[in-house]
Amino acid sequence: MGWELTAYTVPLFAAGTVGVVASALVWRNRPRAGPEMLALTLLGSSLWAVGQGGAVSVTTADAVSTWMAVSLVAIVFASATWLRFSLQYTGYSERFGWPMEAAIALPAIALTGLAATNPDGLMYVASTTDVGVQFQWGVAMWALSGYGYLTVGAGSVLLFKKVARSRNVYRKRTFVIFAGGMSLLLGHVLTMAGLSPTPYLTLSPLLFLGFAILTLCILVSERFLAFVPVDRLLGLLGPRFQNIAPIAREQVIETMGSGVVVLDEDDRIVDLNPVARRMLGANDRRIVGRRIEAVIETDAFEDDDLGLLAPDIQPGSYDGVWVRRADGSRRCYDIVITDLAERRDDVAGRVGIIHDVTEQRKREQELERRTTQLERQNERLEEFATVVSHDLRNPLNVAQGRLQLAIERGSMADLDEVQSAHERMGVIIDEMLTLAREGQTVAETTPVELAAIAREAWDTVETDDAILAVDAGETIIDADEARLQRALENLYRNTVEHGSTGPDSRPSSLTVRVGRLDDSQGFFVEDDGPGIPDEHRSEVLEHGFTTNDDGTGFGLSIVESIVEAHGGTIAVAESNAGGARFEIRLPRRNSRVDPSPAQD
Repeated sequence: MGWELTAYTVPLFAAGTVGVVASALVWRNRPRAGPEMLALTLLGSSLWAVGQGGAVSVTTADAVSTWMAVSLVAIVFASATWLRFSLQYTGYSERFGWPMEAAIALPAIALTGLAATNPDGLMYVASTTDVGVQFQWGVAMWALSGYGYLTVGAGSVLLFKKVARSRNVYRKRTFVIFAGGMSLLLGHVLTMAGLSPTPYLTLSPLLFLGFAILTLCILVSERFLAFVPVDRLLGLLGPRFQNIAPIAREQVIETMGSGVVVLDEDDRIVDLNPVARRMLGANDRRIVGRRIEAVIETDAFEDDDLGLLAPDIQPGSYDGVWVRRADGSRRCYDIVITDLAERRDDVAGRVGIIHDVTEQRKREQELERRTTQLERQNERLEEFATVVSHDLRNPLNVAQGRLQLAIERGSMADLDEVQSAHERMGVIIDEMLTLAREGQTVAETTPVELAAIAREAWDTVETDDAILAVDAGETIIDADEARLQRALENLYRNTVEHGSTGPDSRPSSLTVRVGRLDDSQGFFVEDDGPGIPDEHRSEVLEHGFTTNDDGTGFGLSIVESIVEAHGGTIAVAESNAGGARFEIRLPRRNSRVDPSPAQD
């Protein structure tokens, strides 16, 4: 077998080499939409070019026939895989099912057998003449040409329809692929028109070389798509193609107050309007074409149990989704995900409509808070009525009875009891007024250093020989300073009063500790006294509950009212030393803590 290099040998083998490299890269980067068929089409076109390169470079009829067999088999393979790819890429594969698969595969199998064996010269007859090897095409060759025109042409039509429906980077990417298919058709048409330098050299592989190179560039970086003048080229076809998107899009979608995001089957962003871009915090103009999880971190969502955070985004309505943005602000969105897979006029994908309902949610939360506050105030009024009718009536009855006895007996001892009853009524009235004032909602707060306010409150309380231990670092809490100090005073007073079970059973030195909670959203006050029995922990914060005969039962109730007025919570627990522990959590408005480990 002799070789004779021609002007087409190097270009054809170069086209084959580039096509193989492009095929390998496409295969390695294939997504779910079926581009493995595109990789196989590139591989078939590469073998087509190699077969023709060998055919124009050998000098004997048998050698030319061998290389032509490689070339013709590759043509069948490339044509069949091109239509398969086009069906998958445009979403039509599942609609036609196995009948379409059979219609593509059966002729391809028959033509492959004829191209490889050429029985009785049905495909071609090769002969050596003075001017070189000459071919006479048989009926099978015309069948092969018809099969190629039909499959490549049908696939190209499907791709052009997708170009008409797509936008941005997807429109350009599809147009590049469509142009690759058209290059195959154009090369064969030019050959049939007699523009090929030799009768058996088809120009399609050389034209397809340009598509393979552009495919390599796109796989390296999609920035190369910016140089593809798709809109300008389509505009040459007439006004109908100059703006394929609906005319209302610019006036409605671009300016609407809700965000609109279109995703493909692989959850890549196909398109989005400016509002959605701001909601996603996407400043990069190259956001289109990127996967959604690469644009917004799932950690930003405050609720982990969301279907839209699944590996495959689930269609549905997701109301009240709170998201923490990069600047630290919190926004609330209602999100509706709609699956487009069942629409005949659209490719498979999803569209998300995002409504910013932050202000509405805040108003609802404020209304709920005010409603809760009003209910609490009504409960407090009922409790006040109970106090007036019961707690005040008891010492009043005592005072009246003792006063009557004092009048009858002239006894000063009875008058002392009257004075004691009046003093108790005065204490009850004072604490009722305190409870009413402290329970009012805190309108403004200021940063308060926990350690400093804890020590100031301690200095105002009769603490006997108890010891205060503050381990709060530089924790800063947003609060009404006066009310927070009163809450601490009442907690200290309650701790000291109940820190022993009898006159002689107090620890040698009762210790009261104040520290920061682990979650850095509040603080605790605890002691190493006898603690609060389990059966009383749910009652100690109620109005009027006390285990001290001289107590009013308002001390801890006032603490709870102050905490609730801040929008916080208080919980009763047991300290590590077995004493009482009160855990208070206030809303974190401007709260700041030092980076030191939290105390427990």
